[in-house]
Amino acid sequence: GSHALELFHALQESRVQADASAYNAAAACPGQSWLWSASMMETMMQVAVLADIISLGTCMTACAQTDDSWPVALEVLLEWSLRTALPRLNLQIASASSLACSRGGHWERALGISLEELETAGLQPDPTARGIVVTACSEAQHWEQALRVLRVDSESLEVAVTNAVITTCERASRW
Repeated sequence: GSHALELFHALQESRVQADASAYNAAAACPGQSWLWSASMMETMMQVAVLADIISLGTCMTACAQTDDSWPVALEVLLEWSLRTALPRLNLQIASASSLACSRGGHWERALGISLEELETAGLQPDPTARGIVVTACSEAQHWEQALRVLRVDSESLEVAVTNAVITTCERASRW
């Protein structure tokens, strides 16, 4: 971790332009905060280094680790979509973005990313994405939305997601 940061700083001091791989390695260093990862994305945009899907995934995963990073996660996701022709979402990025929103208490945004935006991108939510949304809906006591998650792909129901929806309905006395 620290060796990668040392190399990244040495690269910057040498005035050699770092590429996306160098920024990605620095952003993913263990022990760095989500702010560090987000600042790496911002710096890439400022110095015209084309961020790639790994850059976005690294930042979203870092933002998913804390309750207060969801606004930054959404801002980075929006900037990414405006600045690149690369795919906006994949399942990892959607799950990490949804988790950041969920941890921040924003179940509606978690639901929108995991269901609506994935559908727009032509992807089906995986068990992780569905589980994140069900948990967010459960914590916010929105049993109707938790049921919606089951309806999205009722042919491939997972036991854990189904049990979480049942628990959500039970808490709301809707079973």
